[in-house]
Amino acid sequence: HFESNTVALYGALLLICGLSFTILQKAIEKSLTDDSHFKKAVEKLSAKGIISLIAYSSSIVLAYVNPYISGAIFFSISVLWLFPDRNIEKASAE
Repeated sequence: HFESNTVALYGALLLICGLSFTILQKAIEKSLTDDSHFKKAVEKLSAKGIISLIAYSSSIVLAYVNPYISGAIFFSISVLWLFPDRNIEKASAE
């Protein structure tokens, strides 16, 4: 059973994890040189992070409308991160 408060709390936990990842990613971006291929690849990866933060934020509110919608959001974001970013692989090869 999906209870609204439990799903909202889980969404808040995922939001905090996503925010932590975004902060770490920005710190890594700042430590790389401007002409680095890896920096460009990490910048492209930030779109996934922003999408995740927006989705997790909306899932907290939607948990009180219908917890199953939030569950679908959690699943969708998990699938989004399941597929690797080819830009990172290309940059590490160069």
